[in-house]
Amino acid sequence: MEAPINEFNGPGLYLFQVQHSKKYLDLDESKKANHTKVQQWEARKHHEDQKWVVAAAGNDEFLILADKAGTYLTAPEKDREPAAGNLKSPTDKHVRWKFVYAEDGAYFVHSVAHPNSVLDVQGNSHEDGAPVLVFPLNKQKNQQWKLVATK
Repeated sequence: MEAPINEFNGPGLYLFQVQHSKKYLDLDESKKANHTKVQQWEARKHHEDQKWVVAAAGNDEFLILADKAGTYLTAPEKDREPAAGNLKSPTDKHVRWKFVYAEDGAYFVHSVAHPNSVLDVQGNSHEDGAPVLVFPLNKQKNQQWKLVATK
């Protein structure tokens, strides 16, 4: 078993690969506008739009920022809705996340704003562009993410 990400204590650049489709967490065209769609997408050349900075925020919480856009991965006001890229305060609970080990080196990415909900590819879709929701934990593969260190 790999060491839990909770031991991470500094900045790192990662790709998030969902386990049901093996596609990547992707910020639509790395747009900097608030409410930019977060989706799954196959590997892009040089993983443009798919690199995320994970930074410790204290209390076993993490910030996840789109590397190219500089926006935070943000939970919606209500769960069962899409996650998005936004410019918000790092103290806002909607931009804070916790990693809970799932299996086989993958993690559930829990929203601090919605503690019983995690990042989830809508409808177990395998299609590029399928939205990533914040959805109640059901422990399926479309909610399990491997963090792949990158440059």
